[in-house]
Amino acid sequence: RYVVEQVRCGNARGTEIMKGKIKDPRYPSDQWAKMEVTRETLSGETVTVHFWKNRQTGDVREIKFKD
Repeated sequence: RYVVEQVRCGNARGTEIMKGKIKDPRYPSDQWAKMEVTRETLSGETVTVHFWKNRQTGDVREIKFKD
């Protein structure tokens, strides 16, 4: 899907979510942000993707489609 490619390339401007609520030791909040991108398809369907973004490098991990 196109939105995943945007996220992988760093072209998708996401919104930080769950700020201050993340307890996952793999993603310390001073280094990683939980992000969300929502797009509407040509058919009118809304697609939401969550992912982790490194605050310093912009690296992206664990891209997931949300229902």
